[in-house]
Amino acid sequence: MALEAQLVFCPYSYILNPIIRRAMEVDIKGDIVILDEAHNIEDLSREAGSLNVEEKVLDVLQTELGQLSLTDSVASIYQPLLDMIQGLIQWIRQKSNNLEKREFEQYCSCWTGDKALRELQAAGISQDYFPILQECAIKAIKAASETENDGFYLSGLSASTLEGLFSSLTYFFSENAHRASEYQLGVQRYVKRDEGMAVQGWTHSFSLWCLNPAVVFKEIAEASASVILTSGTLSPMNSFASELGVPFEICMEAPHVIDLDSQVWAAAVAAGPGNVPLNASYKTADGYAFQESLCRIKIAFIL
Repeated sequence: MALEAQLVFCPYSYILNPIIRRAMEVDIKGDIVILDEAHNIEDLSREAGSLNVEEKVLDVLQTELGQLSLTDSVASIYQPLLDMIQGLIQWIRQKSNNLEKREFEQYCSCWTGDKALRELQAAGISQDYFPILQECAIKAIKAASETENDGFYLSGLSASTLEGLFSSLTYFFSENAHRASEYQLGVQRYVKRDEGMAVQGWTHSFSLWCLNPAVVFKEIAEASASVILTSGTLSPMNSFASELGVPFEICMEAPHVIDLDSQVWAAAVAAGPGNVPLNASYKTADGYAFQESLCRIKIAFIL
């Protein structure tokens, strides 16, 4: 039905996230894309270009790649990927010994630009070798997605992990690695909790955070015939367009419907119960006094 329809409604992620776009076979080439509530697009674009994967998930992927690489007929596809994941896991464990405390029960180290490139190279993912790894990943993901495939392929979870990893790395290495300065590479150690907030133990994760929404959104703008963004809170328009890295030839900004003199009242609360300063800076946001005071204020307003 979607192939023949003239108008298709879908969540943001079906358009912005390249992984979901390929999985759902959404082709926007030559189409008109309308994004409502577009004030969320910047954050969603950054999220679509980012990756955060736990070490346990990488261990599962490593195990499956190890089993597949033992088969001669497909070893040329899976062995390079196995070497890459093994190198990445070893690099994570090496870096985990020297992480800095960032928040309560969380430690992290981050790199960007040339430093991130050097760290990935130390993990076995170099700019020169990446095209070879990318070709292997495309074949492995395609084999896993073919429902009639009776051969050797990754499970759904591992294929999704591999696709997410290479999606972010492809953006990172794009334009001759010029985009590396718009990414932050990170290794984290934190306490993992279940839905009931019970401690499950410490875990490590590998992260590649997209800092510039234009990295992802520019691809959407270039593929489609036109992109229309609508929202009640896009001002200032110039900075919004700059963030997305795309000039908008036609812009319309209507006057606000709210009467500022009769319909708006604003106030600032400087301190909470017990005269605790409501300072949400890095140094105080994790403090129990600040958090308790903030919660008590919210309860007071609700009641």
